[in-house]
Amino acid sequence: MSNIISEIKSAIDSLDIDQARELLKVALKENPTSEVYYLASRVAVNETQKRSYLNKAIELDPFNEDAHNELKRRENSSVSKSPETSLRNRSRPH
Repeated sequence: MSNIISEIKSAIDSLDIDQARELLKVALKENPTSEVYYLASRVAVNETQKRSYLNKAIELDPFNEDAHNELKRRENSSVSKSPETSLRNRSRPH
């Protein structure tokens, strides 16, 4: 399995997203580990899928720091883009 993980990482690093997704289909079917779900999140087709993969990675391995950090980063960026935050920032005196 580590060979396919290396191939997936290599495909992602070389920005061959289609190849990474094809390899991930196999990996997710044969041995769906936390690392595989984290890698899948890196080439997800949309934000919903990305969050789903990150949550699954954490469910399988609560100590997966990469997944935790990425999910936290995404939550922080969505909070900063929320309408409530924008309104609060505009109502502050300068």
